[in-house]
Amino acid sequence: MKYTDLCARAEKALEGVTEGEWLYRPNRHDDWGVVKVGDFHLCQIRDPNCYTTDQLNEARANKIDPWEANARFIAFARAWVPAAAAAIRELEADLDHIREQRNFTQRQVVFAEARVAELEGALLNIDALDPEQHIDGCSMGVIRGLVLRMGSIARTALSKIGETK
Repeated sequence: MKYTDLCARAEKALEGVTEGEWLYRPNRHDDWGVVKVGDFHLCQIRDPNCYTTDQLNEARANKIDPWEANARFIAFARAWVPAAAAAIRELEADLDHIREQRNFTQRQVVFAEARVAELEGALLNIDALDPEQHIDGCSMGVIRGLVLRMGSIARTALSKIGETK
């Protein structure tokens, strides 16, 4: 399942859900598993058939709500689900931007590699540019060596870019 599908399902599930901050707030004895919005009793998570009478009496004596974890989870989920969906959408937008940058960089690498190959080809034929070797006292061997070294440096730089793809 795509994350956008998950977000859409979560957002659809929130349609028509009571607004406001949901809280676990029992007010009195046996007010177990209650989720409220303000003073409004939103729901109660309670199944008295899953505990024996002795277990429920022990919970009353110890002032423990056996359904507290369920009620707290439901109250938490009301705030968390929309926040998580928004965060996922934001992360996906960031990921799309990173993909665009990667694709642009890959296109730049392809262009640079083609340009380096083109320049290397031209440099291999440098003798044709100066057949009389008039370049201010430098031999063609020195110039060719410098040019080939520059090509080597460019290839190394491009390979490093390729490693970070």
